[in-house]
Amino acid sequence: MLGATQPLNDGWQYDLYAKLIARTQFGAVRSNSSDTKAREEGFKLRYAGFASQRDLYAFTLIRLAVAGDRLAQMRHYEDAASQAYFSRYWSKVEVNNLLERLAQQAGLYKRYQRLRAGYIKSITGSEDVNLWDLSVRPAGMQLPRFTIDQASQIMREALAPLGMEYGRELAALLDPANGRMDIVPGAYRKSGGFSRGFIGLDSVFYSAGFTGSYNDVRVLTHESTHAIHRQLMNRNRVLPAYAFGPNYLFESFAIFNELLLPDYLLRHETDPLRQQYFAEQFLEGKGMIMFVVAPEALLEQDIYDGVAQGDVKGADDLDALTKRIYSRFSIWPEKHDELKYQWMNIPLMYEDPFYDINYIYGGLLALKFYELYTLDPKQFIPRYLALMSNGFNAPPADLLKRFLDIDLNDPRLVSDACRILDDKVQRLEALYSARAGK
Repeated sequence: MLGATQPLNDGWQYDLYAKLIARTQFGAVRSNSSDTKAREEGFKLRYAGFASQRDLYAFTLIRLAVAGDRLAQMRHYEDAASQAYFSRYWSKVEVNNLLERLAQQAGLYKRYQRLRAGYIKSITGSEDVNLWDLSVRPAGMQLPRFTIDQASQIMREALAPLGMEYGRELAALLDPANGRMDIVPGAYRKSGGFSRGFIGLDSVFYSAGFTGSYNDVRVLTHESTHAIHRQLMNRNRVLPAYAFGPNYLFESFAIFNELLLPDYLLRHETDPLRQQYFAEQFLEGKGMIMFVVAPEALLEQDIYDGVAQGDVKGADDLDALTKRIYSRFSIWPEKHDELKYQWMNIPLMYEDPFYDINYIYGGLLALKFYELYTLDPKQFIPRYLALMSNGFNAPPADLLKRFLDIDLNDPRLVSDACRILDDKVQRLEALYSARAGK
């Protein structure tokens, strides 16, 4: 009965959310606005659009929390969060401890934000820098563009340290003769990029269309990792039942490769402005993902707890909770009051409750992989590929310990990750300073 009636209880909220997004009037930026004014206008129009429907967004999210908790309790879990975490081999206490450790280290992320804001101020001469100004690029800088052949070559070279077996699978995926990449733009294509595959069959990659941006190469790098992960399990004859496991392990492999990509491009770049750009992409792309997603995960859990305790009853409560949590992680909520509406701008919270935590664990593990790789690649790579090839015939904590001697509950995972990120922030700061000295 629970299974049959669950869609009636928690299967309609995301559909309503999607309809609300479609009907929300976000406005249009005036074409005669200057670049700065256009960015500001676009930012404010977006959040004004959300604000105009906030009562319905709040109704949707609160009803989802009520239904999620009640269904979980009928299955003998404490609440919806506990049920979601249990399926990924975590407890609510473990997740709370991780989120609190990240909040305590969020000063690093704020320092990076101030560094970026200070750099924008230096190249624009502006007295004031706002969140919408962070996309500004130095005068004379051209964003990198890549043909698909160039992107394929870069990926093969950037990921070459992963060994010949990985390289063969990557080359086979990227080879047009094999017909395993659907990347030509066109009408009615699904947005973003993704890969699909099954044990016994070659994996394939789809995207909305490869246009040559850095982000296109990044998405291809990420999704190709999922495809090759399946290929490695195929070659190792992993049983279908063991070919699927916790999402955060899949994400950790893909994020690790996303870190190797800008690392490679930075090392092989001679233009100072593009060196800055690729150093930024290491941090912006996925390096800082745990600090980007942590407030989302913490907010979601606090919303469910607040609804259950009767403290969160409507949009005003959600605004206040959002601003309080995001202010712990970012410099911007105190400056831009519109960010209190961010709870309406997190689709996963409505579509797949408590999925966000996968990106936090995935990002932490990816940075740990990166640390082990840079310290001793000859020892790390064979063990890492053995983990990817093994499949999921044991709990993830056991697999990480067995193959890479990583303790998933070790508090040093956060401190080690922050040390790596601190080094990257210092490197970016040095690039900025060198440029300013010219």
